[in-house]
Amino acid sequence: MAFNLEQFMPLLEERINVLSPFTRSFLVEWVTLLDSIPDLELIAYLPRFLGGLFKFLSDSNQDVYTTTQACLDKFLVEIRKIARIKKGIAESKRSNSKGERRRSSSSLQSGPEDESEDRTGTPIEQHEAVEQQDDGSRNSRSAMSSHSGKSVNGDGDWIPGQDVHVDHPKILEILVEFLSTPSGQ
Repeated sequence: MAFNLEQFMPLLEERINVLSPFTRSFLVEWVTLLDSIPDLELIAYLPRFLGGLFKFLSDSNQDVYTTTQACLDKFLVEIRKIARIKKGIAESKRSNSKGERRRSSSSLQSGPEDESEDRTGTPIEQHEAVEQQDDGSRNSRSAMSSHSGKSVNGDGDWIPGQDVHVDHPKILEILVEFLSTPSGQ
């Protein structure tokens, strides 16, 4: 039997409001453990228990505070990583579509003397050189593998995190809610 995160979430949502520091520490350790399993993608469910984790930060027990802070730091790193992956894939798709348009327009203008590959390198090397000249970034160059011609950031190969949905508006709503309430509550 496989672990079903969707069925576990209501139990976590119910238990996240406990007051016992030992139970809070236990829950944070479970959340950290579940987040460490790559196939579960716990980050997609973060809005369902993020408010409880923020409440744990006001716990007088230093262990609860420390483990919760470490857990929240890991979630922040994961959110940033997913955002970078999605941005890289979007940039790769844009640069690939620009490269295709550029190649099709240049092939209409090229003469017989421009068709020699020996002089300028392989088509992949030409594509990488054009992309690197366009924006000067390393990300565009990494869109194509130098020898295989296969996409390494989303066009052909799967990248962990590329299809994870992070509900940014809901997370921001929770953050604003905690920023607007007095610290004593």
